[in-house]
Amino acid sequence: MRVALAAIHRPDAVVIDVGGGRGDWTAALLHALPMARVLMLEPSAPALHHLRERYLARTTVIPAAAGDHPGSAVLHVPRWDAAIASLHVRRDSYFQQEQFQPQPVQVVTLDQVITAFGLAVVDFVKIDVEGHELAVLRGARHALQAGRIKALAFEFGSGNLNSRTFFHDFWDELRPLGFHLQRICPGGVLLPVDEYYEDLEHFRGVSNYLAALR
Repeated sequence: MRVALAAIHRPDAVVIDVGGGRGDWTAALLHALPMARVLMLEPSAPALHHLRERYLARTTVIPAAAGDHPGSAVLHVPRWDAAIASLHVRRDSYFQQEQFQPQPVQVVTLDQVITAFGLAVVDFVKIDVEGHELAVLRGARHALQAGRIKALAFEFGSGNLNSRTFFHDFWDELRPLGFHLQRICPGGVLLPVDEYYEDLEHFRGVSNYLAALR
């Protein structure tokens, strides 16, 4: 949250929360920026049930997953913790004992959402989708190419084993469009990633990255 707030430069920012879960991240954002407008994408039925009982001001909840093309998919929802639901079967070692239930969900692209809501500028996009992050970015390609998304944060780690995506894919997707990548370290410290190197392919646990237009 500290990094997101530093990357947002106006009090009435437009923010997209992809994989909103129970809304804790959005609630913290609105506490710091009460005039911000949030579009939250969340497909998980347990999370949506919780969100219906929770009032989040200036927030529009879109009951869908984000991907690289519109349609439908199967969300694998764990019995106890909807925060680790994924569009990919979870085979990473952290969740081998977890039981997942299949849930059919709608899939939309961020380009669709941005067009439908008439957003000229999106100040920040937070992406937490358990390995499906690259598909989310590819579904926002028109907005990214047009410079309408100013900054975004994404996870990279064990979930990407299931989607067979590499950090090199994120590098190739974002760097040619003028985005500067930084790893978010403990305490909100930012470590610049000025060149690609193989150590970035770190699949144990999860790392968070900020990508911002220069």
